[in-house]
Amino acid sequence: MNNRWLSFLIVKVEILVPTMNDVAYLHRKHIQIYGLKPNPEGGYLVTVGKGALHNLDISFTVHRTLSIYPNLARFALPILAVFFTMMALMSRYTIGYKITGNLNPEQVQELEVLLGPHFQQVGPFEFLLTDKEQISEDIKAFYDEYTYFDVFRDGNNITIQIYQMQEGIPGSDTSYSSTLYARRTGEIQQVNVKTGRSLVSPGQLIREGDRLITHTVLDPTGSNTEISTNRVVQGEVWAHTWYLADVSFPIQYLETVLTTRMETRRTLNMFGFSWNFPNRDVDYEDFSTQTRRIDPFFFLENSPLFLETIHYYEKSDIMKVNDAEEIKQHAKSLIKNEFARQTGQEFELVDLRIIATSELENQVTLQFHVTILENIAH
Repeated sequence: MNNRWLSFLIVKVEILVPTMNDVAYLHRKHIQIYGLKPNPEGGYLVTVGKGALHNLDISFTVHRTLSIYPNLARFALPILAVFFTMMALMSRYTIGYKITGNLNPEQVQELEVLLGPHFQQVGPFEFLLTDKEQISEDIKAFYDEYTYFDVFRDGNNITIQIYQMQEGIPGSDTSYSSTLYARRTGEIQQVNVKTGRSLVSPGQLIREGDRLITHTVLDPTGSNTEISTNRVVQGEVWAHTWYLADVSFPIQYLETVLTTRMETRRTLNMFGFSWNFPNRDVDYEDFSTQTRRIDPFFFLENSPLFLETIHYYEKSDIMKVNDAEEIKQHAKSLIKNEFARQTGQEFELVDLRIIATSELENQVTLQFHVTILENIAH
């Protein structure tokens, strides 16, 4: 190993050589020497690789072996032992709990008080003292019939999923429902189920109102009977959906632009009086102005003397013609922005095709068939 900075990884030995001729002998044998120092009792201590002395004609006394691995083992083995012990314990025991759902902070505190007797706090960990069934019984006794909950193990934690439904029945809230339905007709592209059982798969064509994700499970006997789990389902079902969108624009339109004509007026203001140079009106019907002010008394709130130079730029209406091809190229952005304005949900505009073009007087209307990728579960 020629990299000196990696030499600490090599197991080395410190050998005792009588003279420098022996050191020269090692050099001739192309032995890598990592260290050389005089021995207080005579001779020299030479540090070489442990396996470098096998094929030498001369044998040398090994003074000591140099290696980082024994120290590394003494340091790493306890850590590995603790790690694997923790892994074994964590696969068997839970070390904490988490609360999900729609409880407010005060309700979460109430639930934590209720859960207190079921867990033992040990440092940063909270070990389960009872079982999930006992927690479920206590929650059921504490809350009313309009509270929907589930207690299950999620990795190393016990998850308490709980929803207060006083403002409606299950299914009235799109996020906390016992069944998710399709709010539009579409072709399924992706199904992401957090809790519940998916009833659809990618490539399937579904209609508005079809069930997508349910809280029920099938009877394991094979009868296809659905058994309720009383769990609140959560998930997303992304599908291609289709819309019609119109983009209308005039063939010709007026646009007000600046011309190349400009007039300048100067106004001298002195002690409340003003004089214009030249003293005549601007000839333009429509214009924009730019004013420059020279004020020697700028530091005063009301200057007694200042000069204003005003430039008048003529504005005029000109007739322009819309480029239909250019509008077609920008139609995707127009439709995407309009769709984003009308919905607060994520979506992706997948495809855009013109299916009809109509012209009435000065107005052109392009009708597009739009394909959107969106979450249709609610």
